[in-house]
Amino acid sequence: ADVTLPPGFSAWRFALNLAEPRGMAVADGGDLLVVERGLNRAQVTALWDEDGDGMVSQQERVALTTSARRLSHGIATYGGYLFASSDTTVFRWPYNGVQRSNLGPHTVVIRNMNANGNGGAPRGHWTRTLIFSHDG
Repeated sequence: ADVTLPPGFSAWRFALNLAEPRGMAVADGGDLLVVERGLNRAQVTALWDEDGDGMVSQQERVALTTSARRLSHGIATYGGYLFASSDTTVFRWPYNGVQRSNLGPHTVVIRNMNANGNGGAPRGHWTRTLIFSHDG
């Protein structure tokens, strides 16, 4: 499909071969963090453009997380941690905003989320957006 952009804007493919990319966040170091949830993957992948060609190659990406299952959408960094979510759980890993290696095992910080927060409703939509207030 043809896309018309306003003057001063441009669009291009930055990365290929991602497995159903969903949520995205930019790390303090500038890497693009992407939740992948397809092809038997449930991980957060860091992407960067080291050579400045406008595209991410296979050498310019790394799976930061592989320990949590069923990641769906939510992703955020806050207070020295990377957070990602499934439909029922929020996971976290220590993360300094510039690491480009697997972060190891996760910690569960919230479990058994559901649609109404009281435990009785169906799980509702399967994505959970994560956001932090300025006061934590």
